Amino acid sequence: MLKIVAATPTVNPSTDLVCCFDVSKHSLSLYTEYGAGSSVCRVEDTIPNQTERIEALLRRLDRLAGEVDLNCVRVCAEATGGYERKLLHTARRLGHPTALISPEHVAKLKAVESNDTGKTDHKDPRVMHLVARLGKTQTDRLLPEVYRRIRLLTAYYDEDEQTLATVRQRIQAGIEALFPDYDKSATFTFGSTGQALMEQLS
Repeated sequence: MLKIVAATPTVNPSTDLVCCFDVSKHSLSLYTEYGAGSSVCRVEDTIPNQTERIEALLRRLDRLAGEVDLNCVRVCAEATGGYERKLLHTARRLGHPTALISPEHVAKLKAVESNDTGKTDHKDPRVMHLVARLGKTQTDRLLPEVYRRIRLLTAYYDEDEQTLATVRQRIQAGIEALFPDYDKSATFTFGSTGQALMEQLS
């Protein structure tokens, strides 16, 4: 039996100027293209990761989209630990739709497309553009401020837990170095019994 499923693409290159950015702490590498067949025009640029420069570039791309009869500029980027936020925030403020692209999709497609698994910023945005054209984008969720704060506090909590664990490991190693016959684990040392014993010996 023939199965037909209707799908709504999140990115439509026939109506959107799909602009893909490879993001780093200090710079953004852009790749986009428009047209079809033998008349495809490619646009590449690299700018500092600064709000003023991002805004200027997006305004130029918006004018370009109008000149070639495309509906909008769609900004796509990988999630790179926060370096992409400035770009996506500026794009949303200017009224441009945004989307995220999975780094795993980019890495796998780059390996297939060019037999290259290395990190090359000039190549990544082009491969990202291909991923976007295939419809493999993710929703750029804009969470309410309260959730953003919760996520930030959770990250701080996890970092403090990791720091505490590291300090305990160092203390345990110091105890074992000073007292070779001490055969208790860190769980015992920092548990209630171990702490009571430490207080008696201090």
